[in-house]
Amino acid sequence: MTKILDRVAAETELLELLEQEDRERVSPKMELARNFKGNIIGARGGRSAGAKTTGMVSLNVQESNREFHRVACLREIQDSLEESLYQAVEEAVDKLRYPGWKFPRSQGYCESPAGSKWIFKGLKDMRAARNTKGLQGFDRFLLDEAATIAGDSLDVLLPLLGKAAGARLFFAYNPETEIDPIAEKVWIPYSNDPDALLLDMRPEGLDNPWWNSAAQKLSDKMKLVDADLWEHVYGGQPRKKGQNAVMSRVLIRRAMERRSGKTGGLKQVGVDVARFGDDKTIISVFQGMRQTALDEFVQQDIIRTANRAWYAAGRDKSIPIKVDDDGVGGGVTDYLRFQFGANVIPVRNGMPADDQDKYTTVADEQWFDFPLDDPELELFDDIELMAQLTNRLFDYTTKNQRKIEPKKEYKKRHGKSPDKADATLLALYQPKNRVKISEQSRKEIGARYG
Repeated sequence: MTKILDRVAAETELLELLEQEDRERVSPKMELARNFKGNIIGARGGRSAGAKTTGMVSLNVQESNREFHRVACLREIQDSLEESLYQAVEEAVDKLRYPGWKFPRSQGYCESPAGSKWIFKGLKDMRAARNTKGLQGFDRFLLDEAATIAGDSLDVLLPLLGKAAGARLFFAYNPETEIDPIAEKVWIPYSNDPDALLLDMRPEGLDNPWWNSAAQKLSDKMKLVDADLWEHVYGGQPRKKGQNAVMSRVLIRRAMERRSGKTGGLKQVGVDVARFGDDKTIISVFQGMRQTALDEFVQQDIIRTANRAWYAAGRDKSIPIKVDDDGVGGGVTDYLRFQFGANVIPVRNGMPADDQDKYTTVADEQWFDFPLDDPELELFDDIELMAQLTNRLFDYTTKNQRKIEPKKEYKKRHGKSPDKADATLLALYQPKNRVKISEQSRKEIGARYG
């Protein structure tokens, strides 16, 4: 009997541990933050995308339950405790079933059994009262509604990460505009920093395992009534832009959601070759009008890039491989042509457009002639691709030609090149005038590659 009771007790304990593990789980992308050792963790996306705020609070409550921390939950403006994360912390503790937490609401703080103390403040009031020094000594900073945080507040907060050992900044936000202080001072400059974990959360249930039918109904209703507003509220894109964006977010979303099941059509490959340290080489593949691959690579030489492009084309000499031939891309073109005999099409973005009445360069032509309104176009549902395709701006020249903004201006606003967009456009681009190579150049390049 004793052995039976011991076994039952052991099984009960195991079951409780498994149930507790399930309660402590956050969304899959937010789980990446659990063992991350860097000091900045941010999540960007629309309503309920990845359960951003819930996951951020839960992870910190779990940590505070085990060990001592001083946690500051901050908003730009907080007129009352009800406007803070206070209730979110109470709900997290309740869901996790942690005993011993104290919530003296009238005093505006909470405390864990490990002695961790959480405070809830408005940064604007702290700055006005010159009381920001009161945040020194805190080692956890949680930013609520981070899109509204002022640049002056971030200038105060970021240096505090070096004041306490292991200090960390957490934030979750849905961008209001393309460039706001959190993007300018954190997201863009830290986008390639190993000490920062920056997560783009996809809409609806793609990154949120707790998405339900009621939430889906609300989302569907908004998409039906105002598809562009949906892109902000649920899709995590900035609020509706002016009339100078090249591509429509609504049409891109339709292409990303379209799933016809068609498998035929000509295969085409687009290769955007990385030029600088932060850029990525992207290979995009289409089968007919359906995008079948969007692969990215970092820090690889031209021979490796050429090999990957050749395999993406199925090592088929009839498949067109369109390479951004400016700069180092020329080496990829050469290797594909003379090593493999590939059907490579060099595309030089800075060359004059085929239709110079409408556009100035080949790059303009790719952006404006992309078959966005084709009813068979199917794109990968990729949040970076969405942002890159829909955030490129344009203007008119004195000759009334449409011209996309310079890439350096796009990079200034977004912190990186639109590599995924460029490769996607290349794959479907149909140049009328191919770059011609002289016989002498052919002989020299052929000798170089044997």
